[in-house]
Amino acid sequence: VFVSQAARVAPRLLPAVETERASVASDHASFWRRGYPAVLVAEDYIGTPGNPDDPGDFNGRLHSLEDRADALDGEYHAAIARAAVATLARLAGPLNEIPLPPPDRDGFLVAAPPVPNPARTFRIPITLESASPLDFTVVDAAGRSLWRQSWERREAGPQSLTWPARDASGRSVPSGVYFFRLNAGRHDAAGRMIVIR
Repeated sequence: VFVSQAARVAPRLLPAVETERASVASDHASFWRRGYPAVLVAEDYIGTPGNPDDPGDFNGRLHSLEDRADALDGEYHAAIARAAVATLARLAGPLNEIPLPPPDRDGFLVAAPPVPNPARTFRIPITLESASPLDFTVVDAAGRSLWRQSWERREAGPQSLTWPARDASGRSVPSGVYFFRLNAGRHDAAGRMIVIR
């Protein structure tokens, strides 16, 4: 994705993808060790073995006292930043059916932030202005539905809902960011929960 986005927003860059000789000693490495996909974008970090004209890491000042902003190619680094932001935007995409809560729902359904958060079990304080059906759904960051609870009728007033950080089969979900959506008739509310194991 980075290569295609770089071609679109930063044609000056000529990215080369390295996998076999990729570095395992930079910011992305801790993500790799835990099984998360990650990308290291670096200035010709590896170079070509045996080719003295391509030693790699063409910023020879890297990791030295000479590594200062005035020695960097600002346009080059701006191009990398454009490609990185375009890649993030392309990978993020819209979250499926997770509307942001509007600023005013005239008090029909109000959901406070989950407590505690981050946590392993979450309590979501809510207030219903009048008795109504209620759907409570939890999805992962990709928008996949993990857990759902529905009531034909919930009474009006302040109350709370609980999510034990489990999926529909009762399995604990891994650490990460999850989203809840509440629906009471024509009224919705949504929020975010961070699971830490």
